[in-house]
Amino acid sequence: MRGPTLPSVIRITVEQVCQVIALACDDPPTSGRPMSHWTSREIAEEIVTRGIVAHIALRHAARLLHLSC
Repeated sequence: MRGPTLPSVIRITVEQVCQVIALACDDPPTSGRPMSHWTSREIAEEIVTRGIVAHIALRHAARLLHLSC
């Protein structure tokens, strides 16, 4: 038997999008990440680490990252 699944659509609030954009504007070393630019994987991990959302798919994190550019 499978465990609980995540809802098929997770809504992200405008406030959360603003937090992600602010994060994307920070240099990764500010968050302790040893790189010069954010990758989808790294920003997704940092979004969850900061508690902005409990879970985020890499594709969605990538879309939000591209919104900030």
